[in-house]
Amino acid sequence: MPANALETVRRLVADERTCSFFQPVLAELRRHDLDSDDLREILATELGEIHCFKSKPTEKYFPQTTSDYYSIWIDGCGTKMFIKLLVSGEKLVVTSFKRDERYE
Repeated sequence: MPANALETVRRLVADERTCSFFQPVLAELRRHDLDSDDLREILATELGEIHCFKSKPTEKYFPQTTSDYYSIWIDGCGTKMFIKLLVSGEKLVVTSFKRDERYE
């Protein structure tokens, strides 16, 4: 069960003003010919509680928040991808998006 309710994640991801991405996330998206709109759509429509495998206090950039760790198949990447996100106030922040190496 994710610490950040999926209904909150979906509400925040629906508006690009309340959703942000770390630069490495954007770079990885470009590597797969995807963009932030593609990832926002995946988070809004495909991400489910079943994909969450861990939640823990955020260690680095957003103290007092909890990060959720997801693993989900992304067709555009042709593999399972690791996604880490958090909610800080009224902002969804995607801090990581990369190949989930646990499945290689």
